[in-house]
Amino acid sequence: MTHGPASAPGALSVPAEQWEELVGATVVSAVAFTSGGLRVAFDTGHHLNVRGDDPELVVRVRKPGDFHWAYRGGIGAMTYLGADSP
Repeated sequence: MTHGPASAPGALSVPAEQWEELVGATVVSAVAFTSGGLRVAFDTGHHLNVRGDDPELVVRVRKPGDFHWAYRGGIGAMTYLGADSP
């Protein structure tokens, strides 16, 4: 988790203790890659970058009634829950 420009050298790592501050934040951009990786930008200026090659990592991002994205054991999966599913 970083704050600031997503790929710029000035991006600051955010300590895990502060991640809960993002509960309720709005996702302004999300990209899921076929490699299992995920890049999410929030309206707070925070960025979540998940590499698709870490088998120990478990990440979940969801919007109740709309979608659920999960990554575990090197596999990423997106489930659409709403009526406007692609």
